[in-house]
Amino acid sequence: MNLRLLSLAVAPLIVLLAACSPGQSDTIPLESIQAIVDIGQEHGFDTFEELEAESDREFVLKGWDDAQLRMETRFNLDGDLLREERVRDPDHAAGMTAQMILRSAAVARDHGMLRFKEIEFEDDGVIELEGITEDGDELNIRLDGEDFTLLSLERD
Repeated sequence: MNLRLLSLAVAPLIVLLAACSPGQSDTIPLESIQAIVDIGQEHGFDTFEELEAESDREFVLKGWDDAQLRMETRFNLDGDLLREERVRDPDHAAGMTAQMILRSAAVARDHGMLRFKEIEFEDDGVIELEGITEDGDELNIRLDGEDFTLLSLERD
């Protein structure tokens, strides 16, 4: 009898642990990318340097507004601002527009990415996307930031 009660108590914990597997706990569905970009633009982002999933419901945006302020913000998927830092940055680096993010996400989706961990614009104009596939495999994609051609693809 006690073993049965213990099994009933442990079963929900096992289900919870499976739902929070490392492959998905710090990733966000790629289908949410439009909403994330919209949240960033509504908050004043003009160009984006990086989008990073902090959990399956929260993300960090780094980039600049049109007044050359470097911004680093944390939001949830409902659009609630959780943290914000703004600093004057006269050395405004290049970044991604909303359209560049959406196009690179479409390419990643075409190559099997289901959820993303990070989308980053590198100094050399390359867009790097890290995420996972439907099978739970890690997927790293590097794209040319001008024409979105695939430069490299790694599966782990």
